[in-house]
Amino acid sequence: MVVTPFTGSRLGFLAAGAAFAISYLMVVLTWRSQSEESTPTRRGTPAPKLARYLIYSPPVLLVAALGSVLFLTNRVTSLSRAFGEDVAGDLRVQAWPTVQSMIETYWQLGSGFGSFPGVYKIYEPDNLLQANYFNHAHNDWAELLITGGAPFALVVLGLILWLAIRFWSLGLRNLLGARRGDLRLPVIVVVGLLATASIAEYPLRVPSIQAFAVVLIVMLCSPKMVRTV
Repeated sequence: MVVTPFTGSRLGFLAAGAAFAISYLMVVLTWRSQSEESTPTRRGTPAPKLARYLIYSPPVLLVAALGSVLFLTNRVTSLSRAFGEDVAGDLRVQAWPTVQSMIETYWQLGSGFGSFPGVYKIYEPDNLLQANYFNHAHNDWAELLITGGAPFALVVLGLILWLAIRFWSLGLRNLLGARRGDLRLPVIVVVGLLATASIAEYPLRVPSIQAFAVVLIVMLCSPKMVRTV
């Protein structure tokens, strides 16, 4: 999280912030639920007070670390890009009307997987011609519809529905706190963040993140994800 601002990615910084906030909330809720279920300790034991202070320290330490690092460096960061640059001037924003035109043309059968750069050159307006190479739509959901068309979109929709049914079929009793080995909540949070980030980027086209997402989906659908004992 401390390093993320120096990547220069606004979306990356927002995703990292959301991941930290959700993860921290899950840790706090788990700690509270376990504290309520545990046997009360002897009166005068300092451990509960110390744990109470420690559980709330990560946000304070994170803010202090971010503030110190940003104050001591002059590099262009995600924060400076977010507040110091015109978002409307971003190439992905300017190219969105062109991407919409491609969707209207190819949504039925698709242009073919991997064909986006070549097809984009056909639709690229003269005012956007520049040295930068626009190799993706910077919206993987839109590019999915452009290259794969409605058939592939239906396959993806079926996968999402199957995952939702699988998630719900395991029940909600052990969801909070990863009880009895139930890791569905952190897994679905990470998958949700990747799906949300795909609206303005293409994180799942990175091979390492692809492999990570596959492992998460296997964990989510594993019959041994939740122990019933």
